[in-house]
Amino acid sequence: MRTERLLFAPWTEADWLALKPIATDPEVMRYISGGQPWPDDRIQEFVRRQIDGLRLHGYCMWQLLEASGGSMIGFCGLQPLAGTGDVEIGWWLARSHWGRGLATEAAHSLAGWLQARRSRPHRSHRPAAEPGVDTGDGKAGHAVRKANKTQGL
Repeated sequence: MRTERLLFAPWTEADWLALKPIATDPEVMRYISGGQPWPDDRIQEFVRRQIDGLRLHGYCMWQLLEASGGSMIGFCGLQPLAGTGDVEIGWWLARSHWGRGLATEAAHSLAGWLQARRSRPHRSHRPAAEPGVDTGDGKAGHAVRKANKTQGL
């Protein structure tokens, strides 16, 4: 999948190293784990879970790469919400890429992808791969609401 500025890419086991700077940034992790950086084993497990999710479900939290240069800037994708049958759109972005509309662009693309497959995403305000995340300042919720509105969800 591709947008004007983003590429959605599948994961390989080695990609945990590209995710590490994001998963260890206290500001990124502020609403994920109370600002606590993830240890290497948790980052590796997350990547393995995405590889398995893509194989099992046909979707995952894909790597987000800059279309212009291929650098990994975060992830965005879908995950099943345990026990509900619903799907959640979530993302993390490197702090250096906040405030550029990239989350909205990615969520809009995913909402369209889901709609084309006659699935309905769960209306969520959680911008992360982990359930129960507090979005804090509401910017992530705004991105989801905007994507839902443009997709008629």
